Order: sequence, then structure tokens, then C-alpha cells
Amino acid sequence: MYQYDDPTVVSTLPTPAAAGTAGYFTDGNPASGAPATIMRSDFMNMIMMELLNVVQAGGLPVHPH
Repeated sequence: MYQYDDPTVVSTLPTPAAAGTAGYFTDGNPASGAPATIMRSDFMNMIMMELLNVVQAGGLPVHPH
């Protein structure tokens, strides 16, 4: 498995933002003005690191960016 390697990545994990209120994703609702959920880098980094941990725990190689 490879870590994300787009030219816009940074070489070290950024400090995550303070935790907010737990909840669920939404597509939003234009009729009521409810905004869609924004996929922030903190969340995506957490998902990527958890997947990399599972791959490593399974004994498979992880290739850094």
C-alpha cells in the first residue's frame, strides 16, 4: 500500500484540529440551507493512517510517499 503522493502533500503529519461534536456525514439540503459535510484533511489523514496500520499489522509492506 502506498501513502497518498500527490504533489500537494506535506512530509509530516499536521497537528490535528481540536475535536468537535461527533456526528454523521451529510450531503446537505439546499432547501433548508443545511451545508454538506466537508471532508477535511484531519479526517482523511486519520483514515489513511488507520488503513496503513491494518496493512502493517497484517505483515504487508507499506511504501512511504
